[in-house]
Amino acid sequence: MSSRTSTVSCIIQIILGKEVINLVLDRTRKLADSRTGLQGFLTFNAVGGGTRSSLIALLFERLFVVEIMNIAFEPAFMMSKCDPQHDKCMVVSLMNLCWGVFGLATCGACSALALLGTTSLSEDTVNAVATLESAAPPVITCFQSSYVDNMTHMMEPITGLKWTRGGPKISNSFITVDFNTKYQEIMGFGGAFTEAAALQFKKLPKDKQEEVLTLYFDQQKGSAYNFGRVPMGSCDFSEDSYSFDDVLNDTQLLHFDTSVKHDQQVLIPFIKRALERQPDMKLFLAPWSPPAWMKQSGPKYVPSMLGSMDPAGLKADMRATWALYFSKFITAYKKQGIPFWGLTPQNEPEFAAPWEACKYNASYQADFIGDYLGPVLDRDHPDITLMIFDHNRASVHQWAKTIYNHPTASQYVDGMAFHWYDMERFMDGVAYHERLNDTHFVDKNRFMLATESCSCPGVAYGDDAWFRAQRYGHDIMTDLNNHVTGWVDWNLILDHKGGPNHQGNNCDAPIILTEDGKDFNIQPMFYFIQHFSKYIPVGSRRVKTQVAARFEKPGTPQLFWGYPASLSTCDGSSRQAFSKTEDNKIQVVGSSWCLVLIETQYQGKEVQMTECKFTQQTWTIDEKSGRISDGDYCLSLNHGSTENGVRVIATSCSDEMSVHQQWALDAEDNSLRSRASSTDQCVTAGYSFVQATAFVTPEDRKVLVVLNENTESADFEIQVGDMTLETTIPRGAIRTYTWD
Repeated sequence: MSSRTSTVSCIIQIILGKEVINLVLDRTRKLADSRTGLQGFLTFNAVGGGTRSSLIALLFERLFVVEIMNIAFEPAFMMSKCDPQHDKCMVVSLMNLCWGVFGLATCGACSALALLGTTSLSEDTVNAVATLESAAPPVITCFQSSYVDNMTHMMEPITGLKWTRGGPKISNSFITVDFNTKYQEIMGFGGAFTEAAALQFKKLPKDKQEEVLTLYFDQQKGSAYNFGRVPMGSCDFSEDSYSFDDVLNDTQLLHFDTSVKHDQQVLIPFIKRALERQPDMKLFLAPWSPPAWMKQSGPKYVPSMLGSMDPAGLKADMRATWALYFSKFITAYKKQGIPFWGLTPQNEPEFAAPWEACKYNASYQADFIGDYLGPVLDRDHPDITLMIFDHNRASVHQWAKTIYNHPTASQYVDGMAFHWYDMERFMDGVAYHERLNDTHFVDKNRFMLATESCSCPGVAYGDDAWFRAQRYGHDIMTDLNNHVTGWVDWNLILDHKGGPNHQGNNCDAPIILTEDGKDFNIQPMFYFIQHFSKYIPVGSRRVKTQVAARFEKPGTPQLFWGYPASLSTCDGSSRQAFSKTEDNKIQVVGSSWCLVLIETQYQGKEVQMTECKFTQQTWTIDEKSGRISDGDYCLSLNHGSTENGVRVIATSCSDEMSVHQQWALDAEDNSLRSRASSTDQCVTAGYSFVQATAFVTPEDRKVLVVLNENTESADFEIQVGDMTLETTIPRGAIRTYTWD
């Protein structure tokens, strides 16, 4: 503690006495109320009287020297004719005051102490100050995006939120965050540098280009993107098909365009501009198709860059050449000043798309990696990160088991890339998140990265645009809650029709150009991504959350064909109300939706939602045993788990009466509860309306993102250690809370 602090303490204690101290305390409290970050002031009365003057002295030293001097020593300042903000004036003024009270000797002693600095605060006083500072709840910052009366309100600051420390936790609607239980480290967020995006960027005036770069890549004013995906050659979001070596049977790639001339036109300049804003961006490449001369032919397929033979599109004798192509492309971009962090061997290997495509199954990709691509990269680009798959979540677990355990490929593989799609557009972002959790436990040391998401067809506005944004938020949150380390969107920018796309596969994007190409509009999905990317920097760690929010009004279920059934904390929503119909179906109350068993690839029989009129399936409910069955299959829980969000499936009815196959349908509140649960959990059509995910940043800042997809607002209490916060999220809104 400095000598000046100690001296002021001495002067106050010896000269001013109790009355002035109390005056200063009273005025200081008022000052503290009006100042941000002055934690601990309102708890002064808890500190013993013997430490009060020392506390005041410490405040003088830190924040309040001039203001408190003006409050307490105004008469002295008036007597002295020096500047009251000058340090020497403080001592002189005090001497003037004390001269009339205790005489020259006392004040001289104090002045001597001021010069010698021999007095210090006691250890108890210092500890008391530290206790006061740590006891005050941290300041909480909150941003909300909502859609009310057909108007969007994006990233609005929500003010007036205050923690309560030490109060009782009596709410039955809450979200608990446990920062002591940590999970995966976050690698980041980003989007794709397609040719279509680069063309739109080039159209914009220079000032608008700068705005786009700020919106996406600026750490403070934008979304802080640090990932970028780059197609190797053409994709559907190109003006036309192209490769970098079209010379037939050039197996040594002597004619490979090492200047990557085509990409120099618009794509490379766009990437370079982004790198100026975000020099540490992780760029990874993915091919859509090899050159046509490397691909398999068949009775109904003439090789081209479009489409593919099934089950393997790449010729077996071209695998070495194709692996070399990767290496040459990476080298060519490096010469352009663009280094790649990683790659995937093939975009969407399970889909023989009408645009650029090349099919692989898991075994064929494993062989290609283990015998060709892996060794070439190890030789030429040993620092490159290799991710497998790069397709839909439905198959992610099966691909992980095959390739992670492959005798030669496994050593080269760092992680898993996957997309958000399902076979039906309305299921994009919803299906099979539980398979990410399964994949994590195949090998916990390999990361998972979401590498493509987009909403199609075309560009959406109004209600549809908000629905797509919610899907983005839901997908990001559920991915992260299933051990995923980052999330990468598809096209960064598209035109007003959602293109250009040379196969007419137009889609939405976070930034859409106006029809004249001179300006752009920001879609709601942009801000939903930003609720995560801006506040969860690289190196953040996900922490444990428990969501138990309850609704006063149930809202509408908002279901689609193919939605899963899951188990979640009972919340009183419309998605958790079921009844048995007269024809023995299980129906969501007040809706046209019923539970149905569906046979699925890799997973067996799953419970999904379908319209009741389209199914004849019936259920037998045995109230005594708790079983709900269809023939030899009983409702059960995936892996026997009772984690929130676990999928409800059907397995062979167990002779041992497994508790995971026991249920209770309540005729009063229409809930369907699991008897395996140790907490209050209900079967949910689809998924819970309220979801949350939380993180701690490398700077030890806390982040909580909460999404409410119901048509009713959600009132709940956030519980963190001994702190609580009563809060409300409007219907359909997303919030990000941050605090130190």
